[in-house]
Amino acid sequence: AATKPSTMAKASTTTKATKPPAPAKTSTAKKTASSSKEKTPSAQSPVIPLVSMDTLLREHETRNGVRVRLTGLVGNAPKLVGAQKFVLLNPDGKGLLVQGTSKQPSPVRGTVIELTGTLSWNDSGILLKQGAQDTWTAIGSTEEEAFPLRDLPLPAPALEDGWSHTEIEGTVQEIRTSSLLLDTSKGDVVQITLPKALGYRAGRLQKGDVIRVRGLYDPRQETVALLPQRAQDITTLTRAPIAAAQATLDTPMNTQPWLPLGIVGGTLLATEGWRRSHKLRQRAYERTKLLLRKTPVEQAS
Repeated sequence: AATKPSTMAKASTTTKATKPPAPAKTSTAKKTASSSKEKTPSAQSPVIPLVSMDTLLREHETRNGVRVRLTGLVGNAPKLVGAQKFVLLNPDGKGLLVQGTSKQPSPVRGTVIELTGTLSWNDSGILLKQGAQDTWTAIGSTEEEAFPLRDLPLPAPALEDGWSHTEIEGTVQEIRTSSLLLDTSKGDVVQITLPKALGYRAGRLQKGDVIRVRGLYDPRQETVALLPQRAQDITTLTRAPIAAAQATLDTPMNTQPWLPLGIVGGTLLATEGWRRSHKLRQRAYERTKLLLRKTPVEQAS
């Protein structure tokens, strides 16, 4: 009878020691299964069907916040549209601004790429934002001469016309430090933006010059603004009439037909200042006229 309590005590102790490990194993198994589901590749990067940019721009309202995949031509030079930003052009010249990431450098102008991103839009325009999982891949290239041009609907381009590649002719109406104002033949006023990175001095032009400008329509400005991508995208067609008249006024006096005193005039110009030689030339000319009016007898005396 004395040994029974001792046996019961041992059994009770053994049971208490083996119970705690069982729940711990079950909990670990559940966490592992949950973790493996989260890392499934198909859940993280589903296959995105390729969509045309034309469809994307036309349906931007219904596709806002949707991740998409598309192709296009890079239409901007480095640093001209913003840090880690580039413009993608459609075959009809329409453009789309892309916000890239630091994961990849911005693609080179003229490169044809395929990329993914999430569409976003507001009153400032349509934007494709690339996240950490988005990349671009080069699939070809295009020469500068083959860049598409779009006829921009003025005076009020639509939201989907933002960043279109276009060309405009007009007369310079105002010259500013980093921009010009052009007056088109239809009376529309267009601002030509000239950032320092472009390498084009506004002082090369003057009011009244007729120029042709090729570039990207920048919808971020309050007015219709064109952003050239190269200095050679600005071509002077005709100079202002005032400039031509001024050039005539600036013609040196020694080109005038001072036939009676040509040799004397050349000597005077070499030895006297311009003003003094001009006065002396005028006096000599007047004396010659008086002399020609006199008769031979008067001249002899």
